[in-house]
Amino acid sequence: MWGKETDKCLHNKKEGDKMKIKQYDRVLMQDGSKASIVEIFEDEKSFIADIERNGDIDTEEISIVDIKKVL
Repeated sequence: MWGKETDKCLHNKKEGDKMKIKQYDRVLMQDGSKASIVEIFEDEKSFIADIERNGDIDTEEISIVDIKKVL
C-alpha cells in the first residue's frame, strides 16, 4: 500500500518517474514541447496547460502520461 508521502507524488508510467506537479510549473511534454500548468484537477493526474507549439500557445487538457518531466 502507498504511504501518504508517496500518494502525494504522481507516477508517470511511461517514464517511470515520480513527479509532483504544481500549478504554474513548467513541464516538458512527451512530444518535446514545453507547457505551463494552469489548473490541476482533483485526481491530480489531469491538467489544463498552455502548450507552446510552433510559435503559438494552445490551451488543452492533458494527462500525467503526456508529461515527460518538470523543468
